Amino acid sequence: MNYFTPLAEQKCLSIELDLDDFNFFMERTACTRLLDNIISNAIKYNTKDNKVYISIKGRNVLIRDEGKGMDENEQKQVFERYMRVEKNRGGFGSGLDIVKQVTSRYDITIEIESKLNIGTLFTLKFP
Repeated sequence: MNYFTPLAEQKCLSIELDLDDFNFFMERTACTRLLDNIISNAIKYNTKDNKVYISIKGRNVLIRDEGKGMDENEQKQVFERYMRVEKNRGGFGSGLDIVKQVTSRYDITIEIESKLNIGTLFTLKFP
């Protein structure tokens, strides 16, 4: 979280943590790519003075923002390579494609709940 705090502070965001422990063995690089992409997006697509919530409950990791959200069509396409919801923001559209590759490799289920102008919740369900 030390890495993300300065990024969040630049947008006047706070990060709230509620973390339980669980064990899951995966390559450090894969874990970093998985969490980095989702948390970075939660910060990038959030709006000023809001929060990012990160919690671990049981074997589920939940990352929620209070940002712009996505419509149903965007949610269906979000894991496609080079898909970018907003063309005027940085990035190449490969982050959530990487997330999908990592979750598939490790049999992690990923779910998205999103509402426009309310925010997005990513849930990672570890086996």
